[in-house]
Amino acid sequence: MNDFESQWEAVRAKGKLRFLIVQGLLCWGLPMALVMTGYLHLLKKQPLDLTLKLTVPLFLIGGLVWASVLWFFLDRKYTNLTRK
Repeated sequence: MNDFESQWEAVRAKGKLRFLIVQGLLCWGLPMALVMTGYLHLLKKQPLDLTLKLTVPLFLIGGLVWASVLWFFLDRKYTNLTRK
């Protein structure tokens, strides 16, 4: 068993929901929302409340989509490797 297989088994055992929350929301969506809020507010002089209302939901949803796609491809790779 290679490193990818053992690492993915550990991730997979914790479940897809946890993966979506950790990777999609906490590791991608929230940081991107904060970076874009800062960019729009500080450099583009947009109102803070407007940028928060726009960026937070948009990037959290984007993070969930990104993590779902990532789960799909990584799980498919794992399935193909373990089938052989």
